[in-house]
Formats: sequence, C-alpha cells, structure tokens
Amino acid sequence: MKTLKVLRKIHGDTQTQLASKLGVNQQTIARWEKGVTEPSIKQIKALATQYNITTDILLEHEPSAALVGTLSHIWMQQLMVKNPITNEDMYAKDIAQRLEQL
Repeated sequence: MKTLKVLRKIHGDTQTQLASKLGVNQQTIARWEKGVTEPSIKQIKALATQYNITTDILLEHEPSAALVGTLSHIWMQQLMVKNPITNEDMYAKDIAQRLEQL
C-alpha cells in the first residue's frame, strides 16, 4: 500500500504515531506499506477515516501524480484551517519537502 505511505508522510505521521491511532503496532504499518500484509476491511475503513479519504483512494497500488497533488492540496487546506496564517509559501515548501522524502 504505497498510497498509505504517501498519505502518512503528507500528514506528517510516523509509522509509530499512525499505529497508535489505529491500535496496531509500528511493524504492522511497515508491513502494510511494503505490501507484505494487507489491512483488514475494518482497518482500511479506519485508515480512510483517519485521513478523511475514500477507501478506493487508499487501495490504489501506486499513488498517481494527480493523487499526490490532490492529497497535498487537501492537506494544505486542512492545515490552514487548523493554523490559519497568511504565508501560503511556507505550506507549499513544507509539502514539497514531505513529497521529496517519499
């Protein structure tokens, strides 16, 4: 589930943080991201809820450039609602740095 890794990084979560939110361990998240194992339907729904996306987006094998762009846009909007500031360049730089780390 490479899309999971993209989502997690865009949202700034570590594997450990996401695991804690879902009630699993860090190794489980790592296995999902590497495609060694897959989350259950219940866990997929929890992931979709956590990241405010649909389950079909989460189930894409390869995150497309359009998906990454859309997710980045959504993430920036959510960030601006949580921490309203006028410097959008700061958000854009942060997103670019997160995407480079993928």
